[in-house]
Amino acid sequence: SYTVVVTGGCSSLTSSAATVVVNTVTAINTQPLSYTGCAFAATSLTVGAVGTNLTYAWSVGTTAITNATSATYSLSNPQTSNSGNYTVVVSGLCGTETSNIALVTINPLPSPGIINGGVNGICVASSETLTNNVSGGVWTSNNTSIATVNPTTGAVTGVAAGNVTITYTVTNTFGCSNTTTKIVQIKSLPTAVILPPPATQFCIGESMTLQASNAFGYLWSNGATTQSTTVSTSGNYTVTATGNNGCTATSAPLAISVIPAPSVGPIVGSPNLCVGSSYSFTSSTANGLWTSNNPSVVNVNPNSGLVTASAAGTAVLTYNVANVPGCLNTIRVLLQHL
Repeated sequence: SYTVVVTGGCSSLTSSAATVVVNTVTAINTQPLSYTGCAFAATSLTVGAVGTNLTYAWSVGTTAITNATSATYSLSNPQTSNSGNYTVVVSGLCGTETSNIALVTINPLPSPGIINGGVNGICVASSETLTNNVSGGVWTSNNTSIATVNPTTGAVTGVAAGNVTITYTVTNTFGCSNTTTKIVQIKSLPTAVILPPPATQFCIGESMTLQASNAFGYLWSNGATTQSTTVSTSGNYTVTATGNNGCTATSAPLAISVIPAPSVGPIVGSPNLCVGSSYSFTSSTANGLWTSNNPSVVNVNPNSGLVTASAAGTAVLTYNVANVPGCLNTIRVLLQHL
């Protein structure tokens, strides 16, 4: 505050106080910066200034921007049409100053195209290649524990049942990216199991029925299309089960063995015997058992093959040989007693 004292010959007087305020000259000390970016990526321009009672007025080119009256001008959803030369006029009690030009370039986003394929879902452990009418993009999966995708080819492989979002990202020469997505269902596999049979081997001439676990459809390795199939030959058998969602799974192979009958040497001995006589029949194959179909005419020791003729007539002498699995082979001779 300023005062003045006035002095005369008779007295002196002091003036009332006068307040003097020296305001800062309006000046810009931080210029807004040029910006290059992509459409829809929010950005802002900021000016720094000193002065008193400052106001701001932003313009693009020669056009004033409505309601752009703060030190920061925000572009929350910029479009290519927002590109241009931006300036701001800063006004205060002690002058007005216009900023340097800030060149704003908003580049366009590329078209992400349309994802085709995957409409019927993909089975676990199966693959389907998705396509897009825009080339050069990159494929990604939001959950690789459900499905993976080849980033270049778009081949989606099911890992576990569930839904997965597949994204296709396209980047243009400006470095701007755009995406499109598709939800793909990964479908579960049916259970494909051959139920354990009582045994996995049997004798030649016999057969065995194999049974599959419950499913919607069946295809056995022998061509059968029912839940069970009868087999009579050796081999590794599998069943491919189809679920009601169209997915298929193949069982582990089940090895079935058909055991051949043992080889039996011929019966050696005369087929003509006299009543009351005995004769030992032999075979080159050991450990068999002898039987007679008519013991009243011919009696035979089951182990030694010693035959005793008891009465006139005929009888069939049989030599039975079994192998370790229990498969049996026989040889017979017709005996006549005189």
